[in-house]
Amino acid sequence: MSPRRLFASAVVSLALIAVSTGPAAEAGPIGATNSGRHQIPVIRISQYTYHPQRLTVRPQQPVVVVSFDYILHSIPHTVTSNDGLFSVRPRPLAIFRAPKAVGQYGYHCQIHSWMTGVLIVS
Repeated sequence: MSPRRLFASAVVSLALIAVSTGPAAEAGPIGATNSGRHQIPVIRISQYTYHPQRLTVRPQQPVVVVSFDYILHSIPHTVTSNDGLFSVRPRPLAIFRAPKAVGQYGYHCQIHSWMTGVLIVS
């Protein structure tokens, strides 16, 4: 495993531990199934694409964003809601809380306008 990928794995692991043990622990343990419990939602950025492009979360649930483009190539990206409710720039990692209101929130990269996704709060 390359040093950058090893570093990325360590950063993601630490972020998931922090999210699952901090005040937002109600999100559920890492690896939980959807049978009454939820996994920590993660938006991965790789090759100028958000993965998954549609992510369903609960209101105010923490969302982890990891940019593998930044880790591997120092390419900056953002996850910015179309209505300005959230905006993060993972270098290589960022965490934000989903909006309180139920609905669909389109988001994009401020630097690469063709990069789009949808956060579904339900």
